[in-house]
Amino acid sequence: MKPSSFFTAIAVFLASITGTAIAQQPDWVHPFCQYRLAIDVDVQQTGWNVIPLDEADISQAISQLEEYSFDPMFLAYNHVRIGQVDPSGRGYTLLPEAGFYLVTNPQELIKQDPALPIPTEKDAYYQVRFTSEGGKFPPTVGYEQVFPVGEPPRTHAYMSSYVPRLLPRTRTNHECLLRSDGTDMKLAVGPTTVAEKISVRRSRISLLAKFEKTGPRKLVLYYQPLGAHYLKIPKLRRSEIPSQSVAVIRKGLAEKRLGNTRYGLGGTAAFQAWFADTTVKLTPRTPVPSEGRKAIHISTAANESQSFQLVLSPRIDFDFEGVRVSSLSHGDHRLAARNLEIRQVAYVKVARKARVNQVSFFDLIGDPLVPVSPRQVKADSGNLAFWVTLRTPPGTPAGDYTGTLSILGKGNASAQLSLVVTVHDFELPEFSTFRSNMGGQYLAKKGGDPTVNPIMAYHGIQSRKDLKKLAFKYYEAMAREKFYPKNVALFTEIGLKWKPPPQGYNVAAPGNYFELVEWDFTEFNELMKHFIDELKVNSVCLTHTNPSVSHIFKHLPGKPASSWNPDPGHVTMGWQTFREMTQVTYQKQAGDPWFDTSVVVTRDQWDRLVLDYYRAMVRNLKKHGWLDKFYYFVDETSGTDKILHLIRLLKSDPETSAIRFAHCLQGFESLYHQENGKYVFSELLTHVPQVDENYYRWEDYFWDDYQVPRDRDRLWSYAAYSSRLGINVPGMTNREIGLELFNLGGSGYVIWDTLMWHHTYGEAGDVRNPWVEPYTRLANGGLCYFYPPRRTGLSKTPDFTITPSLRVMTFRESVDDYEYARILEDLVTRGAARGVDVTAARSVLADIRRMFPSSVEWTLNDAWYLDLRERMARSIGDLKLRLDPR
Repeated sequence: MKPSSFFTAIAVFLASITGTAIAQQPDWVHPFCQYRLAIDVDVQQTGWNVIPLDEADISQAISQLEEYSFDPMFLAYNHVRIGQVDPSGRGYTLLPEAGFYLVTNPQELIKQDPALPIPTEKDAYYQVRFTSEGGKFPPTVGYEQVFPVGEPPRTHAYMSSYVPRLLPRTRTNHECLLRSDGTDMKLAVGPTTVAEKISVRRSRISLLAKFEKTGPRKLVLYYQPLGAHYLKIPKLRRSEIPSQSVAVIRKGLAEKRLGNTRYGLGGTAAFQAWFADTTVKLTPRTPVPSEGRKAIHISTAANESQSFQLVLSPRIDFDFEGVRVSSLSHGDHRLAARNLEIRQVAYVKVARKARVNQVSFFDLIGDPLVPVSPRQVKADSGNLAFWVTLRTPPGTPAGDYTGTLSILGKGNASAQLSLVVTVHDFELPEFSTFRSNMGGQYLAKKGGDPTVNPIMAYHGIQSRKDLKKLAFKYYEAMAREKFYPKNVALFTEIGLKWKPPPQGYNVAAPGNYFELVEWDFTEFNELMKHFIDELKVNSVCLTHTNPSVSHIFKHLPGKPASSWNPDPGHVTMGWQTFREMTQVTYQKQAGDPWFDTSVVVTRDQWDRLVLDYYRAMVRNLKKHGWLDKFYYFVDETSGTDKILHLIRLLKSDPETSAIRFAHCLQGFESLYHQENGKYVFSELLTHVPQVDENYYRWEDYFWDDYQVPRDRDRLWSYAAYSSRLGINVPGMTNREIGLELFNLGGSGYVIWDTLMWHHTYGEAGDVRNPWVEPYTRLANGGLCYFYPPRRTGLSKTPDFTITPSLRVMTFRESVDDYEYARILEDLVTRGAARGVDVTAARSVLADIRRMFPSSVEWTLNDAWYLDLRERMARSIGDLKLRLDPR
């Protein structure tokens, strides 16, 4: 965006303001805010005034710069800055008291009993204040934004600010902002909630500023929207709204700071070429940026993969033939052309609103990545976009590498662009410190619906050999992007035979145990050598269970099944698909899963069987140095007794005690379950809380309140219903995952599945092909990080084409962002211990925290984010040099 004339007039003044970001773009005073709006007003009375702009005015203004629209309901009041330009146009002054204020009526609406209904007015705001102690639920728990308005579990249309479901145990004051649906407010008061000092007062929100003089003023409103799903509460407060208002004479068009996110590259008579960072979501109609540069410039570290988008906006019809890259050189050093991969960005149509999303978009948007192929491009066909990935080998020397990227076409449809790659003077670790479980378990599994086709059917797969080949190709593609599947050995078998207890099942007698014999790890170990030793996979699910089925042992393989098992439950080993199984349990009760097919044994028999099996597994993994890459995954559902017995059993044995248990935390049972006053799960688990913005289950005070060790390696998180999974969201919503996890203090991320085109989380009658309809209730694209080989229908012959989405690639970039932060954090720790000044580096780490103003918010400012990433890289290089001077 080209700055308006009055902004240009003050550029000289602003250039004198210190600060890196301002120096780079001197007329943008608040780089953390990506949007600004010029407003000419007339101040008719001094003192406090209302500025007659509301949430809709600001949201509509910035939405004109985007291809999606912001919901004014979720305006980030505390990220508005207002300044004043002096009449000469040479000075800018921040109005520090200006902003959105919460003005609360002094009248208390709770008359006697807070449990009684409180009459409210539709669309009016109400401030609820209360005190908690002991870690109970808030009285506003009934107004959580878990389900969208209209879904059966939600009985109201109130909107709410964020209040954690489980409150701090220490005595704490809270407030919640509610927007009424017109029905009576009903607070939850009872034994599981707080009931102290509850107050309800009607409130208003207004944009206010204090002026010392009357007359015309040129104001500048800077604003930064956040990824969010809740009402925001203004931090600024006043007891009343001023009686006077300024007169708005003119509202200018909103502007956006693009920074390094996109820029023009020139072009030919046939097309305009331009660069877009991977944080930019492209559509066929995304406009060409007005500012241009002479070359594409990206930066990376050794052993990192870095992507960007090249866009051709056609001016006329032309014949496109391909894209070719040269090798890149820095003195005598080379980055070979084979290290650059190019795919075309394809478009899918989004027609339905996502379940959780603060922006709206309905149209074609880029997501699938397909091979580049010659084609005739029509002038009205819209942007032709390419996803370019550079894979920088380990050991690559630092420096600026230069080369060319050529667009090949007939006649005037050819162009050559300069490409500059800055390789930083550090290297990402061989094995990432970021773990993940991204599913991939439904290649042959139907997910409980016998009427649908599993993934293999879309690929035309029928034989066991081809299924294993397909799984291998998918898991390779996932591993390459640090998008690790649940289990790369999902269709691999370990040679194992077994003998039943000689005196019978469920008979307590000396020596009456199962015997596991003829172990053969040949196939399994060959696979692990490829995925762990070569592709550096750091996360493999050893076994998958949940608290309600954890007492069922499912690893006794039988003879080959006459037909494959389409729904083996928590599948983690090939025999669960290909063979008959004997499922062994203890204390079976009516209603238990697999009640009719499982065999009951004594708990002593069960314990011995479990230990014998996992001892053999651990011995093999330890022998090859793989044990630390495996984990036992505990999925959702409630219950503590059986899962606690399993964990304690394996932790009690010297050989199996090293097995990590990663336990998803949707409810809170494993968090606050106590025995003899001690939180028994806290020392046994890697905690994996759900971090969906509408169902957030992790707060920093949990560390202390529930004795959870403050250990990065023992905190992961997982997402299910989240805008982070979606197609039709700002790119930052997909990209922020890595640094969010760093900010939380964790090191792993789980998505239930990302490769599942046939689940009932769609709706009855939905087309089950994301090319045609990407919607699921989890998010548009929530279960579809990959696309079928055919855009319609099933393949009739085996087709092993793997079509990733750009969200897979963006996830990998978020993992590498996390790696930058971990490297910098470690260097700061080392530097501080050695007396090195680490003040600047700590400031960079603090800006990571700044990205996340609350548990369920994150900045959408990709220009600032990319600047932050470069500052992390520079800080790493600086500290490395000072700690280890050459």
